[in-house]
Amino acid sequence: MRGLGTAVLNELNRGGPSSAIDLSSRLSQTVTDVQEVLFEYTEVFVEPTGGDDLWSVTPATDVERRLGLRGRLRPWQVTALQTWFTQGRNGVVEAVTGTGKTDLGLAAIADARKRGVPTLVLVPDSAAVEHWRNAVAVEFPDVVVGVPDRSRALALNQQIVIATAAGVGKRPLTAFHSRGLVIVDEVQRFLVTDLTDTVFPRRELTERLALTASFEWAAPGVERVLTPYFGARIEGCDYRRAADEGILPRPAVVTVGVSFSMDERREYETCANRIQRAEKNLREIGIDLGAGVLETAREIEAGSLVGEVGFLAKELLDAHEARRSVLGRCSAKAAAVAKISVGLEGLGCVVFTTDSDMSVAVAKAVRGTGRAAVDIPDRSDATSAIGLFERGKATVLATSRLLDEGVAVPTAQVGIVTAPARSRGQMLQRMGRIVQDGRRGAMVVVYVNGTPEDPDVGMPEDVHCGPLFGIAELQKDLTPVEAGQFLSGWCSGDVADVISPVESAAQAPEDVERESWDPRDAIRDIFDEYSGVLTWDELREVLPDIEVENVLMHGLDGVTWMRVGDHLVGSYQAEEGDIAERIVELETLADAHEADIDADRTAGELRSEWRGAAKRLGGLAVRRAETLWQALGGRIRREPAPGRPAGEPPTRVVDFGVPTSETEEPGRSSNSDQAAALVIDRIRQHGGRAEQLADRRLAVTGTTGSSYTARVLDATAGAWRIDWDDHELTDSVGRHEVIVFVDRQDGAPVFYVVPSATFAKRLKSVRKAWLRAGNRPGGAGWVGVERFVVNDRLDRWDLLGIGEATAVEHEGGPQPEPTPEVVLPPAEEAVPELVWSDRGELRVSIDIEDNHIIGFFDPVTSELRIALAQGAPEFVDKKFRNPAAAAGAVKSKIAGRTVFGIGYQDWIVDEKCRLNLATHLAGR
Repeated sequence: MRGLGTAVLNELNRGGPSSAIDLSSRLSQTVTDVQEVLFEYTEVFVEPTGGDDLWSVTPATDVERRLGLRGRLRPWQVTALQTWFTQGRNGVVEAVTGTGKTDLGLAAIADARKRGVPTLVLVPDSAAVEHWRNAVAVEFPDVVVGVPDRSRALALNQQIVIATAAGVGKRPLTAFHSRGLVIVDEVQRFLVTDLTDTVFPRRELTERLALTASFEWAAPGVERVLTPYFGARIEGCDYRRAADEGILPRPAVVTVGVSFSMDERREYETCANRIQRAEKNLREIGIDLGAGVLETAREIEAGSLVGEVGFLAKELLDAHEARRSVLGRCSAKAAAVAKISVGLEGLGCVVFTTDSDMSVAVAKAVRGTGRAAVDIPDRSDATSAIGLFERGKATVLATSRLLDEGVAVPTAQVGIVTAPARSRGQMLQRMGRIVQDGRRGAMVVVYVNGTPEDPDVGMPEDVHCGPLFGIAELQKDLTPVEAGQFLSGWCSGDVADVISPVESAAQAPEDVERESWDPRDAIRDIFDEYSGVLTWDELREVLPDIEVENVLMHGLDGVTWMRVGDHLVGSYQAEEGDIAERIVELETLADAHEADIDADRTAGELRSEWRGAAKRLGGLAVRRAETLWQALGGRIRREPAPGRPAGEPPTRVVDFGVPTSETEEPGRSSNSDQAAALVIDRIRQHGGRAEQLADRRLAVTGTTGSSYTARVLDATAGAWRIDWDDHELTDSVGRHEVIVFVDRQDGAPVFYVVPSATFAKRLKSVRKAWLRAGNRPGGAGWVGVERFVVNDRLDRWDLLGIGEATAVEHEGGPQPEPTPEVVLPPAEEAVPELVWSDRGELRVSIDIEDNHIIGFFDPVTSELRIALAQGAPEFVDKKFRNPAAAAGAVKSKIAGRTVFGIGYQDWIVDEKCRLNLATHLAGR
């Protein structure tokens, strides 16, 4: 009935007072069994009174009154204590350091005293003995406490005994007859033999409570031994709950990135290759790694399997350990700690390292700045070093051990992590040294750029930083010097001075106050990014959140889904539109899939076929048509476009820029006249009239007689360019300025018709940025326009007052002479040049496994902003602190494993001559 008792307690806490009948229905149990539990645990459940039949949970005030406690219990302590009762007074309570595990133990002792049950408190060291002895003396001042660690008595006759495992040994406990309570504090720190020799043989200890900051065991197999004895895990209080309920303050979290030396980088790559090979070999012999690579390997090793499986699992774990060691011993980390320590002034700081050699290196680097620092090498007495730190003789303490084990050493306001925690429990112990009630604390994570330690790469679970980042009051990525200055202000409470001027200037107001996330808006945004049509798998890859799935399951206005082969495909219209149009789109895809899914198709063939039935599908960009068809299981055959040599990469996406040299623009060449002729011909097909004016303009008369002015922009390669002069174009009554973008890159011309006012604001901002940079007012410039920007304006001839293209009938008059066919010359090779954004950023690109990534590099801050990321759309608009972090993040995402980014050499600034960012900056 123990499991049922806990279930009833949880149900009453969740749903409030309920009858036994309702509880039995909700828990799928018999009424008799539920009633038996309710009447058994009278200290937990309150029997109905006043004629009703509603059972409830004993409130906290009644619990405290019954136990006669001097202090108040926190909500989590009450719930945990009651859960322990319903589990037959057995269980392991997990609560982080500083939240009150000792008070929970005192409540269990008070309950035992009420029933005449003696208690043995087992603790890991002498410092904990003193801690518990003082706490018991305050709560139960009239009770004599046995402390065998200070006694040579052969037997112990006290009702409460507090001891280490060695202190109590096998001495008889004469007060313990048929029953007794054992409380084991920090149970994760005990060796199995300590408990099996000291506790397990004592059959009178029928009530068991284990306390721990982390329900995690260092040695494999320990849980299988201890859990059956102590009972199931009981949820106590994690850091998130402690912060939410004000038990512990939220710390500041600072991340500081460093880089490998060349030798360290080669060593790291060797380890990464070992990991990759080991994972590949395990998969090839049929090992399922879906539960987690490291977890599976540890289970295999714990099972002592011999042969190939055991060898490969050990090789994988050894490779991970080698990589961890390389990361932890990075020489730049010790130098970063030294620079951080300079700004800490009198603040105490604990540095968590990977081994004793790194502890020595950190202490030496800090002492080089004039600050006092000590280290605790392995297998050495820590008393001296801890004493110096406790008395303030040393302000920096570097260690790879002891503090992670929960030893009672002085805490500090600042903790610096230079090595990933080996387990979640180790990370919680580190946090326990810093996150303390009554003061501000801060944690610094020093990481190597472009590795699993890097937050921008993803920080996998085995780095164990989730608990820390989850409770941060604020999080900043700073240089070592900036970090020291920030930490000094933060810990002293001088918040106004901890924001650097550079950061304040660069951060826009909308970046400071983030709006709450709405999954509906996120879904619509992704549909827009994918041109209105995408597969379920494409959407869930970008938005895996459970909230998104819930929205999709309940339906979303404007979205229609249909099965196409083995795939679910959605069509979305922003204005909700006509559902029949969306169904036609999806049926067009379904028909094409059924007829030609096994055939190799070009994007041009697909768009031409789709355009007849579904106009929007026919207007998809080439790249999107290809990716959609491939997402449905189709194969793409790429053909070189006219005028482009075979093998040349497809059209590049170019953001707003400013020319660096005086070059002739494509729109001013004779090709512009050819493009204008194509537009005039198409306008006549739609029933309108047009004649060419100067400066690439057309005078257009619509079918209603209204007059318009249109500008023609042509592109046979690259992107379109709009002159700065066009920023004066506006909408006015009776006159609608329009830009017609002609796309001739795939042979047959495609037309996008866009109001010119759409670009007026952008043009003005680019021109202002150019002038602010100190350029002459009369300088010429342009803005690059990508195809995805205008993709939804395909054939919008209605903006020129004309309708769909039809054969125009002319009654009673001479037929107009047909426009002669325009022969298009081969596209001229574009002149290489650098492209700059309106923010003064340099456009850069990188190709990764047929995926094209566009970014913008800030030469002042070295930050790199991602603008387009094929294969990694979640990185769009994300800023990285440097090119190495950006390259590592996108490479790792696309490759599905951690890949190191070299940095400046990865990024190309001129795709035609393949000039990389490093070479450009070196010769600038």
